[in-house]
Amino acid sequence: MFARETHFVNGFLNQYGPDFYKSLKDTNLPLRTPRKKNGKIPRPPNSFILFRQYVSDYAKRHGLTFEYDNEQIVLKSSQAYLGKVSSCLWVNLPIDTRLIFKQKSETIKYFHELNYPEYRYSPNRQAHIFKAGRKFKKSKPVKVVSEETIPQTNILTPQNFNQPMTTINDQYLGADYSVLAEYTFTAPSQSLHPHYFNIYNNTFINEFYEFF
Repeated sequence: MFARETHFVNGFLNQYGPDFYKSLKDTNLPLRTPRKKNGKIPRPPNSFILFRQYVSDYAKRHGLTFEYDNEQIVLKSSQAYLGKVSSCLWVNLPIDTRLIFKQKSETIKYFHELNYPEYRYSPNRQAHIFKAGRKFKKSKPVKVVSEETIPQTNILTPQNFNQPMTTINDQYLGADYSVLAEYTFTAPSQSLHPHYFNIYNNTFINEFYEFF
């Protein structure tokens, strides 16, 4: 609160606070159930709302006013100050007195459910309150890569199995294949040695794939 508001609130508390707390012990608290307004079912009050209603009734009965710097505040007529004064009084309220308001609110809620079984709480929030500050990130465009832009690699497929190595492939694999020219591979005859021919072929193919 601002300094001026704090001065007014403290003025009400210092001037009327002690008598107000005494009234809570000497007077039975009223039990008022909410009524329909313009055909709309009201929300059942919680314990603090009941307490604020009692503060408002007390301010009206006793005509609570406070004057400061040529300005007079009538507590009953000023909802802003009524809420601030009620909050300060509620903070200093004894626990046993708070329980009284809690029990009253539970009783009112019980009768409220009996009178309005179809009631469902639905807060009426204005849409423009949520529009401010609500930002959505724009999705970045997805870059589509075509098959032509993908560099060729040395993946062995039926189509490129017999194709020679290219400069681009060498750049990606980083291997020197010139050493293969120093070796001469002689395969055994399939007709004379079919068993060794199969072993040779399997060994060569496995080593070939492991090399790449």
